[in-house]
Amino acid sequence: MRTKHLAAAMLMLAAVVGCNSEKQNGQYEIVTLQEENLPPVQTLQLEKIDLPEDYTMGRNSLYIYQDSVLIVRKFQNPFPMKKMVTLVNLNNGEIIGEYFTNGRGPRELLASYANLNYNHLDIMCPSGKLVPFNLDSAIMYGNDYTPDIIRTERDNFTSEWCSVDDTMFLTGNDYYFDGVIDGCESYTKLPEFYWFTKSGRCIPEYNASDYIGVKYKMDDISREYFSINKQKNRVICFNAYRPYAKVFDLDLNLIKRINGPEPDDGKYRINDFMGGVWWNESYGRNFYYRSPYGDDESIFVLNERTHRFVEKKVDIQHIQESIDYMTKTVDANAELFRFDWDGNLIARYSLGGKHLYGGITYSKNSNTLYFCILDDDGESYMYKAKL
Repeated sequence: MRTKHLAAAMLMLAAVVGCNSEKQNGQYEIVTLQEENLPPVQTLQLEKIDLPEDYTMGRNSLYIYQDSVLIVRKFQNPFPMKKMVTLVNLNNGEIIGEYFTNGRGPRELLASYANLNYNHLDIMCPSGKLVPFNLDSAIMYGNDYTPDIIRTERDNFTSEWCSVDDTMFLTGNDYYFDGVIDGCESYTKLPEFYWFTKSGRCIPEYNASDYIGVKYKMDDISREYFSINKQKNRVICFNAYRPYAKVFDLDLNLIKRINGPEPDDGKYRINDFMGGVWWNESYGRNFYYRSPYGDDESIFVLNERTHRFVEKKVDIQHIQESIDYMTKTVDANAELFRFDWDGNLIARYSLGGKHLYGGITYSKNSNTLYFCILDDDGESYMYKAKL
């Protein structure tokens, strides 16, 4: 993974539940979660949060930060908001600040994808921009806060990203794969991650020569979601389609791999038409981790726990029927896992079959979880649950 280059770069910058634990070549720990030894499932009591329609209209993501601040992130068209990101004081309904116009200018965003981690809304624009949006600074300074926009050396480079602080991002490599697929043997030699500094510099340096003969993207089978805690010197990666998570230090030395409780037995095929590697549909597709949110003590992450899901074969007229079937089947298994920063699974919760749309946050002050849920009417709403 070329982690030796990262030590210099960073200068710029309840025990595990499960029976099996071992050291791999004396370097890192392997933990295998087992069904009979997982923490008991606690069913969350969900309470809907009523929000003004202006904040819920259109394509957006909603988050509630520290019990009192609503974050509205628009994907592309900010209507009915004025900007792509809006912060609202829920106690008095006043707008705290509005940020980023939609466009191609140097301080504009063509589109915004976002992840929330601790006190940063990490934004990625597909034109190659990364924004470590510091929520505490925005709340303090309102419209006077000017977040940095990191212009990277590459466009459309990653499907996942997470900031370390206001100056550095960790991004995944969509072409890296640590498994065995005929015709993709060289993909394990690629960097698994790239850092991007405030100047846009890529570490390790991106070398086009490393990608000679590499033509298939792997993110449809190996996508990883990140959470980072700089104070605890930890990076935790959760795999979306394979049942494992990995714990690193900030130099990307692997400390622990957490396997299971489902088996990692996916079967894949090369899709030349799409330019990527995909699932062997007859064998089934796996859905596991997504939407992590980390604070200073722990990480909450959805685990869909769906092993070898076989999609219905339908014609174009019945595509919605297929989507509804898939959603209900996957949601029936979904649980919210809670890890500490050493990768110990300390609790798990049931959403009662509800479809988690995203927007997970947690307030330690009130011991409350907040999240977006897609209701039966097809609309997304904010909910909260006391732990």
